[in-house]
Amino acid sequence: MITAALIAYLKANISTQAVYAVQAPQGVLPAVTIDDNGGDRFRAWMGGLTSHTYTETEYEISSWADDPLEAARLIDEIIALLDDYAGPLFDTSVSPQVLHSIRYCSAENIGSDFTSKNEVYGHSLFLQITHS
Repeated sequence: MITAALIAYLKANISTQAVYAVQAPQGVLPAVTIDDNGGDRFRAWMGGLTSHTYTETEYEISSWADDPLEAARLIDEIIALLDDYAGPLFDTSVSPQVLHSIRYCSAENIGSDFTSKNEVYGHSLFLQITHS
């Protein structure tokens, strides 16, 4: 699953190991959550004698911290890592590992949010991944 591969890649390359699908455990800060926005789009490309099929998947990635600057810094770190990325992502949650070939990533900062009840600050981005 490409979500598991994305989680493993972020854990290995950003400043927190607290990266989760959909929801982080309560009390874990700073944390990053990845939510698959669904609606995968499939595209086919034919060139000469070869054809390729690609999938476009959209995610919302959010960072959570008790400091708004820390939440924004984590998102900036993720954007620097993933925007315009092309290359392999390995799903290490299964054995043997599954390789996802990333053709292109586009990351767009969508701003911040504040939850006053728990004094938790959030910052989010949209990520679109084209992969095969």
